[in-house]
Amino acid sequence: MPTTRQLVLTEEQRLQLAHLRDASSKPYLRERAAALLKVASGIPAAQVARMGLLRPRQPDTVYRWLNAFQAGGVEGLKVKPGAGRKAAYAFSPSATRSKSSSRRSAVPGQTRPPSTRTRHSEMDTGHHQSNV
Repeated sequence: MPTTRQLVLTEEQRLQLAHLRDASSKPYLRERAAALLKVASGIPAAQVARMGLLRPRQPDTVYRWLNAFQAGGVEGLKVKPGAGRKAAYAFSPSATRSKSSSRRSAVPGQTRPPSTRTRHSEMDTGHHQSNV
């Protein structure tokens, strides 16, 4: 017969988890704290995973939270930097160009590339105004 994992909390740990469950701005921390408090009250972790949370979880997930809490306390429940899927495109500030380098012209002294568009007055009248 498999043994049920127990979680024995000090009064301070119980208060920390209750505060985390009730007041954390991170929903994942509230869920993890609630699960651990239920395990500490004697409910098996597998049962907490299946029916004791807002949505069903795999029992291994709750056991992972239990291991993390026993190893690192409340800090162990937090998501570590670098965890999760990495971005497909990594933004690099050095890869961007400054505004002045992106507008370089082929002709020295020219600030903008020559325009191929006609002026609105030429289009309206159908005449080209010459400088005579």
